[in-house]
Amino acid sequence: QAKRLNQFLIKNYNVKLFIISPLHRVVDSYEYASQGLNAEVESRDDLKEVCYGEWEEKVRTEIDPLILEKRSEHRFRFVHPGEFQGHKGESYKEKAESLIPFFHEIKAQYQNEDYDVVILAHHGILLAAVKYFNNLNDDEINDFRASNDSLFEVDLKSQKNEIKKF
Repeated sequence: QAKRLNQFLIKNYNVKLFIISPLHRVVDSYEYASQGLNAEVESRDDLKEVCYGEWEEKVRTEIDPLILEKRSEHRFRFVHPGEFQGHKGESYKEKAESLIPFFHEIKAQYQNEDYDVVILAHHGILLAAVKYFNNLNDDEINDFRASNDSLFEVDLKSQKNEIKKF
């Protein structure tokens, strides 16, 4: 997927910067996606995935089905129970709210540039971006899903700044 992304970026964009999560699966993807692009990289802790609390490193069959059912009622607002390595479980909503300053910064810093910036992160970060750039409420974003190889674009030069899927 990252190799395909690399070829797509080379053909369609003028990438000068990658902003990435420091988690290893994103760093590994970045290594492939950035080959031959001569772009800088910035790693940001705020782009780490949502903490799933005591669910981290577990498969669905290890999680109480009643709690999973409760989560499915409103996936976006659900606060994942417990802790993992000293970090409290959080919700996608909490993560989205914590990223508002980051998205403001991106808009302010890059809207007048003549190059492209790629953000490589996780599903929770994508949820936050789609919610922010499309000005969606919690109910509208709740059922959003995207596969791991999804690519979304925000045209910061347009009036709407909407995020759209390729």
